[in-house]
Amino acid sequence: MKKANGTATVIRYLATSLEISLSEEELVLVKQLCLPYKPISVVMNMDTPMLRMRVMRLAAKMKVAGKTAVVIKCLKLGLIDIDDLVYQEYDGENLPGKSN
Repeated sequence: MKKANGTATVIRYLATSLEISLSEEELVLVKQLCLPYKPISVVMNMDTPMLRMRVMRLAAKMKVAGKTAVVIKCLKLGLIDIDDLVYQEYDGENLPGKSN
């Protein structure tokens, strides 16, 4: 169910008597959480320490610990689809983030 809340659209889900409300911006962030923090900070246009704080607050809001747990809980609750997740491909020769 979508509900207008001021200028932001808030999506509310009821899960085991716990109401979880995620804004559109939070959902965009969750879909990026399979990436390392640096590329996410570029996409989200914020510095890495601020991003880490946002993820920590999002995890607390969802009553989980860590960015992986946020993604898993969102998948389990149906907030996101697995095809929505953004991740890095590995070419089989060079490790991501390492230059030869």
